[in-house]
Amino acid sequence: MLLLCLPASVAAQLLPAFPGAEGHGRYTTGGRGGNVYHVTTLEDSEAKGTLRHAVKQKGARIIVFDVAGTIYLKSDLKISNDYITIAGQTAPGQGICIADYPVIISANDVILRYLRFRVGTESIANGGEPDGLGGMDRKNIIVDHCSISWSVDECLSVYGSENTTVQWCIVSESLRSSGHSKGVHGYGGNWGGAHASYHHNLMAHHESRVPRLGPRPGTQEREYMDLRNNVFYNWAGNGCYGGEGMKVNIVNNYYKPGPATPNSAVRYRIAKIGVRTTAYCTNSDGTPNAWKPMEHVWGQFYVDGNVIEGNANVTADNWTKGIYEQINNKECDNTFNDQVKAEMKLSAPLETEFVTTHTAEQAFKQVLLYAGCSKERDIIDERIVKETETGTATYKGSVSSDASKKPGLIDRPTDVMPAGASSPWPELSDGGVTADQLKDTDGDGMPDVWETANGLNPNDSSDGKTSTLSKEGYTNLEVYLNSLVADITEKQNQEGDDGGDTPGLINVTPSTLKIVFDAAADGSVLLLANGEYTEAIGIPGGRAITLKAAEGAAPVLKFNNEISGKSEKDGSLVFDGLTIEPANVNYFISLSEGAYLRSLQFKNCRIETSKRGLMTISGKGVNGELIIDNCIVHPDQATGYSYIYNNGGATQKVVITHSTFYNYPQEHLFWTRNYGEALDFTFTFENNTVSRWSKGGKSSTNTFSLCKIEETAFNGTYTFRNNLINGAYPGADFTPSVLNTTSKGVLLAEKNLIAGFESYLCDNIGSKTVNDLTLGEGVLSGLTTIDFPDVDNGDFSIDSNSPLAGASTTGGVIGDPRWLKGSGTGIGNKPADEITAYVSAHTVYVEGISGNSYIEVYTYAGTMIRKHETSGTETSFDLPSGNYIVRIATTNTISIRKILVP
Repeated sequence: MLLLCLPASVAAQLLPAFPGAEGHGRYTTGGRGGNVYHVTTLEDSEAKGTLRHAVKQKGARIIVFDVAGTIYLKSDLKISNDYITIAGQTAPGQGICIADYPVIISANDVILRYLRFRVGTESIANGGEPDGLGGMDRKNIIVDHCSISWSVDECLSVYGSENTTVQWCIVSESLRSSGHSKGVHGYGGNWGGAHASYHHNLMAHHESRVPRLGPRPGTQEREYMDLRNNVFYNWAGNGCYGGEGMKVNIVNNYYKPGPATPNSAVRYRIAKIGVRTTAYCTNSDGTPNAWKPMEHVWGQFYVDGNVIEGNANVTADNWTKGIYEQINNKECDNTFNDQVKAEMKLSAPLETEFVTTHTAEQAFKQVLLYAGCSKERDIIDERIVKETETGTATYKGSVSSDASKKPGLIDRPTDVMPAGASSPWPELSDGGVTADQLKDTDGDGMPDVWETANGLNPNDSSDGKTSTLSKEGYTNLEVYLNSLVADITEKQNQEGDDGGDTPGLINVTPSTLKIVFDAAADGSVLLLANGEYTEAIGIPGGRAITLKAAEGAAPVLKFNNEISGKSEKDGSLVFDGLTIEPANVNYFISLSEGAYLRSLQFKNCRIETSKRGLMTISGKGVNGELIIDNCIVHPDQATGYSYIYNNGGATQKVVITHSTFYNYPQEHLFWTRNYGEALDFTFTFENNTVSRWSKGGKSSTNTFSLCKIEETAFNGTYTFRNNLINGAYPGADFTPSVLNTTSKGVLLAEKNLIAGFESYLCDNIGSKTVNDLTLGEGVLSGLTTIDFPDVDNGDFSIDSNSPLAGASTTGGVIGDPRWLKGSGTGIGNKPADEITAYVSAHTVYVEGISGNSYIEVYTYAGTMIRKHETSGTETSFDLPSGNYIVRIATTNTISIRKILVP
């Protein structure tokens, strides 16, 4: 329904590659709307009618098959040109197999469906050590219902790319002792990427890498992977391992040890998580290699619902033995400790694109029924599925000396050749399909008989590119392609949780944000690409919408108009990971005329100057809750305005945590007046840092407060805890207060370190408990100032005299904990003009350091994504786009900066 409201160009971005396409690669366009190429022969050459000829063409293209059987390649087949769909489901009968040499994905926007890749050992004589199907360092790829086996290296390694899905595939029988230069291999595959999904796949009969959670240099700092509803059977060696620095969901997978699986800890392994060691990140000459940015950076994982067949304990508790016990600290440079143990375990799953999710037991059943090239399975897949179901292995290797101990792991394709057969590759029948049934007079990819039956013109090649048969927006050719496997698409997701009408993530750009936002369903998460967004959105009446920075992006909201609402009801807005620069408007958000916004949240944002403030509410408008968390706020607008101003409107609940506010002119941070109705109101202000507050302005008011409530009918609950609040901006002509309220209620203030502020002005409040470290102009432990040295240039180093300089982030943290983050032993900070940190393009340059130094890079959320060591006076390193906090530490110095990589 959403797509019907959008222009065609935008709708195409939101249309799944095909019905049943799920996960992060689901919106791959492939060859949609492009030219059609018919494969009419099984020969391998560059002549028209061959698969190789079709693959090598440029521009959007869809490849269909008029033949069934095995294509024996004579060399590697590299997909090098973008926008391609290879529709294996169009082959008659038992379909297509590709053998002898590998297929390599080296293009963007690729759709592969219902194909077999059974490579074998033919290429070894020419120096090849092929994967069955491989690809890396690309974007927008989906591999669906393919069968991959008999690889010399890894069976299926599509990884290190952006927005990819591998779904409903069978990955089996990698060759163990086939002639690989490193000896025994037989690996399932490397899986990972920047937004990569692997779901409903079967991996069976492999020595190791089942799978390997493997980052690539190009994506190692933004690896984000979803692994769910897969079936893993009969691994012999390492099973699933890796995950260095990655963010991964491991959810509802079914692990079934087989006859080759040893009776050791690997038998009940969910995943053996590791980390990039110093040795791994260092060249033989001592210089850092491409992996250095992630040295000693641990990943984060959400692990839940996985089943280890035969092990009730690990099935009930995936973490204790399935994850933690598997870690070898010695192999991790002894960096695994209690803090890492706590931080690597996520309490909630990573957000992921839509995937129909089964329980692990349901997934076992559905995968065995429908995975692989299952339009009509060949005898290889039939056997693999049967062995997985029964826990058996029919064959063993013919070369490996320990083959008898590794049932199911083969060395050569001939190890599984049935008696009397002439080849291990089974003969694939065309099923008796006739030439008349395949006839396509106009060459548009749709047989004449199908076109006629569906009211199309068999003599008009253009009707394949139109969408007369699809309300969703698929071309007529896609409707035909999808119809060939519609029964499988429908049945495979039965019994699964399809999330109801819950939408997934939607990628947007500056030109599409407003259009997509207006049509987005309740619960939508819009992922904003790089760029400046100037066209303002509205208040989402009745919908909850999240605007979030896409992975590796630093979008900037520079709306030319306010986000305004005058009558909308019950909507919610979340801004996550964005830079907000509303310099062109009075307020970023305004509510009036009875508008009701259920929730407004700012998370992990950098919020800059507007003309007046962040939000204003009037005319009995109401905001149910305002949440500001992990934000850095620089509200340096004109004097005389309050930052969050309710004048005739109200906010019911305010929660401000783990944030920093600096360089703010008079008047108040939060002010409510003239609402005139009874309201239960809460204001929570915890672990925030406030610096250089109030430049002066209307000195006659002399009443600046962090929170001011002029509502006697309010019943307020006010909590101020663990805040670092510095005094007025140099030159200010008055001393502000923390809380100034005429309402009744309760005040709890404890462990706030306050300098330059008056006490709480709230004599009318019912209950008041204040247990702060200091109030007014007091001095604590020699502390004479807690002012940051140069916030205008991004320097947030704690002054060397501050007892906070050596503070830990565990227990008793005062202020925004991000300025204390890190594990170094440095003390104090050098003057701002001695250490500089600046950005050019995607490179961060740090100068003025000395001795052995290390640099830690954190997201605004406080997650360390990089640790960089140096012994010189300057260094540089690359980061993806985003807002970061950089901590520079030497033996005697600590300097902390905020930076933006555009």
